[in-house]
Amino acid sequence: MKYPGIPKVLVKHRSICRNCEKNDFHGILSRIKDKKYRTIEYAKLEAFVKGKKLIGMNDINIHYKPPFALRFNVKIGDKEFNNLIGDGIVVSTNYGSSGYFYSITKKKFKKNLGVAFNNLVSRLKYLITDKEIKVFITRGPGYVCADNNKKIININDGDIIKIKKSKDKAKLIKLTKDVKLKF
Repeated sequence: MKYPGIPKVLVKHRSICRNCEKNDFHGILSRIKDKKYRTIEYAKLEAFVKGKKLIGMNDINIHYKPPFALRFNVKIGDKEFNNLIGDGIVVSTNYGSSGYFYSITKKKFKKNLGVAFNNLVSRLKYLITDKEIKVFITRGPGYVCADNNKKIININDGDIIKIKKSKDKAKLIKLTKDVKLKF
């Protein structure tokens, strides 16, 4: 992401973005200039694989590469889930829990990290955790990606992906509602 640490304004370009400002750029810039906003910090995620690091604000996605299902084991703290077969997993922040995590689980959460098991052969409920998540690929191929990041890391048999909450925070600008914008 360009300009890390600089607060961002989410601007609505499509109807599906519930947390974005409408695209009245003049009104948005006027409110920022007049200091009619507050900055809110949100958790980020970090994924480490093959000596590379990915950072996401919403989620980290470990996904199969068609046409083969991904086979993998997951370790979260002292819990282990072995011999999983499916599309992969999505690890989400609470901010991202209304996106891909929600589309898999139909649940949202307010704190920690969410682990959604994506289209597994066996049924496994999602988890909410504050622990590091380790994923061991037993049969690939697949890939790891983070939301809104073009960088994709290919994975295969024997690869290990570690995912945890980042010490860095995402900073978003939330405009105050005391001024009406014209649309």
